[in-house]
Amino acid sequence: MPPIAIPQAAPAPSAFAAEKAEAVSGKIITSPIVGTFYSSPSPEKPAFVNVGDNVNAGDVVCIIE
Repeated sequence: MPPIAIPQAAPAPSAFAAEKAEAVSGKIITSPIVGTFYSSPSPEKPAFVNVGDNVNAGDVVCIIE
């Protein structure tokens, strides 16, 4: 006889998740494609930008491959 899955309720959100929710200012940058996100040009190089940096139109912020 094959095993039967027993439905279960999803676990309640943890207190940690509630603490982490905070207002974020700025704009969201979206990608027109799906792929792997790279924050720097190579593992040895620094990130293009860091959290909190100001960016302008045309600035490279990541590579999506």
